Amino acid sequence: MNKKRIGIVFLVMTLLAGCLTGCTGKGNTTGDGETFSYFTYIGNASTLVTNLGDTEMYKELEKQTGVHINFEHPLESSAFNVMFASGEYPDMIEHDWSSYPGAEKKACEDGILIDLTDMMEEHAPNYLNFIKNEVPEALPWITTDGRFYTITNLASYDNYTSVGGLLIRKDLLDKYGLEVPKTILDWENVLSVFKANGVKYPVTMTTSNLISYAPFMGAYDVVLNYYQDEDVMKYGYVEPELKEFTELFSRWYKEGLVDPDIATHDNNTMKGKISNGEVGAWCGNLNDITKYTKILKEIDPAAEVVAAPYPVLEEGGINKIIFMDRVEGHTWANQVGITTACKNPEKALEWLDYAFTPEGHMLFNFGIEGKSYEMEDGKPQYTELVTNNPDGLDFQTAVAMYARPNSPGYIDEAYMDQLYKEPRQAEAAKMWSKNANAYEQAVVWRSRYKFSTEESEKINSITLNYADYAKENFFKFITGIKPMSEYDAYVAELNKMGVPDVVKIYQTAYDRSIK
Repeated sequence: MNKKRIGIVFLVMTLLAGCLTGCTGKGNTTGDGETFSYFTYIGNASTLVTNLGDTEMYKELEKQTGVHINFEHPLESSAFNVMFASGEYPDMIEHDWSSYPGAEKKACEDGILIDLTDMMEEHAPNYLNFIKNEVPEALPWITTDGRFYTITNLASYDNYTSVGGLLIRKDLLDKYGLEVPKTILDWENVLSVFKANGVKYPVTMTTSNLISYAPFMGAYDVVLNYYQDEDVMKYGYVEPELKEFTELFSRWYKEGLVDPDIATHDNNTMKGKISNGEVGAWCGNLNDITKYTKILKEIDPAAEVVAAPYPVLEEGGINKIIFMDRVEGHTWANQVGITTACKNPEKALEWLDYAFTPEGHMLFNFGIEGKSYEMEDGKPQYTELVTNNPDGLDFQTAVAMYARPNSPGYIDEAYMDQLYKEPRQAEAAKMWSKNANAYEQAVVWRSRYKFSTEESEKINSITLNYADYAKENFFKFITGIKPMSEYDAYVAELNKMGVPDVVKIYQTAYDRSIK
């Protein structure tokens, strides 16, 4: 554990020690017929029901807590802004509150959310207890200035910190006597062999993949976003390391090692190329390993998809910029806030806290014992209703009728183990996640940096000048539309457009977050 994290842990223990004294780990599960309204996306259950209240999970949750929930589901993301503008709110809103200008603290100042801090000790002891005992390092992510405004989704496992990365056709590697590539030089050799043997697209990805997964460029310690390098905030587009990567990738593009449509095709087009057996390697997640192996076997029975480690420049190096599904106990899932319209916020908070009790945790992760799971050797195991659904539902859709692991609560590693049970998936998750503790350079998540309204407005205003310019011209260099001789002028122009001013705001927010 580095010094920065030690400091965070000490801060958390200091803040939580008092409010957790005497905590029994049990929550108030009697709602006395209380009813709350709750605004959230329907998620994986959308193909089964039109309302989460009709799932077996929430019917059972009502039996266990005595609380009835009237769900409201937005049809599109703009519904949140319409609701915020209306001034009429449900009792609880599940949302990416970091996307609200000024984040959850400003939503409180704007009269939308209430500050939960003074109610936490009495009405959310299980949530606090989980933070203290399992993920104390998560506190800067889930509070602002030490105050609680929402309840979020947490996770304390290690093996599934990263669930996405580079995938490659192992059958092609075997065919041509190649090993799974580890270094940039390995990759160049593999892609060259693929190309020489008629693989139409040695490697493909979308622009979104290149930005979110940072494949290959992570070996140069840079990413197409804002990120922290130790304690210094940076913007990848203007860093010299990106020029090194761009020189490499533009050469690969020119030599036909990279899909020529990388700057223009969408996800569906890319999936079609992969499914047709035209691609040697691409960016994907753990589910893609089994999905595309099954699809490709219809073309070639020998087909096999495996994960490749995040590339490094030299054997034994560490790629510190990886796609993260979980950082310091905090996950990508949305957070739930209780609004000023709620007439009984204490009871609403107790209901949210129930997901962190032993009984609530089992329901949220595994559903109903005897139906969706059974206990075997002391461990929850999903039944065939989930693993081999009689209606042909995939695992995650079947789970959605009985459980909701990615809602506010904490994700059980046993759920992840069964979601990614195929050996190649488990191996990939372990491989992609192994360097998470060495993760000193990170793509910035808004939920950690807690920008003020003024900061958010200034960032949005300035980045309008250069965001599109940065991305569009970067891909012009990759595809050869622009010569590399113009690259330094491109960086200079970005800096003139205000990049240093925005990086300074990020630095201020970062410094504030670690204090």
